[in-house]
Amino acid sequence: MLIGRMDWFDECEGDISFASLALSVGIRKKFPISEHFPYLCQMRILSKKTLREFWIRHNDCEQQLLIWYDEVKKSEYQTDREVIDSFANCRTIGNNRFVFKIKGNNYRLIVKMNFELKTTWIRFVGTHQEYDKIDPNKI
Repeated sequence: MLIGRMDWFDECEGDISFASLALSVGIRKKFPISEHFPYLCQMRILSKKTLREFWIRHNDCEQQLLIWYDEVKKSEYQTDREVIDSFANCRTIGNNRFVFKIKGNNYRLIVKMNFELKTTWIRFVGTHQEYDKIDPNKI
């Protein structure tokens, strides 16, 4: 049984698994988690392989997809607004889903983010014409 408060950490608030572990070993002081455990604060992206397979077929968008990947991976997004503010070519379509225009709107990327788990799932990457044939809210 854990005894103590769960609000003693400043960053990555709500990471119950880390807080439980820390409290169980007696850590009770405040410290910035990102300095000691940076992987707990970064977004995980599932999966880069999907992007890689796409840019092999459409090599003109590799740089833009890599830039997007690096930017999201190092981020610590907690709200939809933070994602939208970070990318001028992004819009939300509800249910924590986002559409990104890649390479001047030639390609589209749809992702679903879970801010609590710090995870981004790539749901679709394709041409603008392929995007027009799908329902972005159901893919």
